[in-house]
Amino acid sequence: MNFRKMAAGLVVLMLLTTWAFAAGSSEPRAEAQAADLTFTLWSGNEAHLTLFRSIADAYMAQDPNVRSVTYQTIPHGSYLERITLQASGRNAPDAGWLFERAGTAFMDAGVLLDLRSALNRHDFDDFAPAILSLWQRGDAVYGVPFSTSPMVIFYNADMFSEAGVPTPTELQARGEWTWERFREVARTI
Repeated sequence: MNFRKMAAGLVVLMLLTTWAFAAGSSEPRAEAQAADLTFTLWSGNEAHLTLFRSIADAYMAQDPNVRSVTYQTIPHGSYLERITLQASGRNAPDAGWLFERAGTAFMDAGVLLDLRSALNRHDFDDFAPAILSLWQRGDAVYGVPFSTSPMVIFYNADMFSEAGVPTPTELQARGEWTWERFREVARTI
């Protein structure tokens, strides 16, 4: 993926997640009232922050109702605890990154907003349905995946052959390649 496409994707991410977390007030803000938004993330990488600041600048140029976007970096190890405390104290960020494993709890707690209306304006055909489904409940969509890490397994075919064990490719073709089978094969080899 080239930088321009990645930047465009991040702009879309920013547009879509601006209101992903429920704000401290249950009252919608008046359209004429300028807002100061907070976006949480676990990356303190200066290159990431520079890119996000440029995305925020472009976003604010298009939306006069947004006066500023502040990026709040929270260390990865305490991220979930911190945003959970913020949400329970009704001081959640306006948007931010959220671990996939935490999505269900945040959806169940009712602290995420349905993004369907924003999603209807964008083409998300590039998303694998299984990835997007992590953030869906019925017709509602509560998040947009911004990163998916592929799982890759490589192996030494000679070791499999010497052990008399079918290769992962052979097992996959037979529909028998699972994490449990992976563990069994590893113990055998």
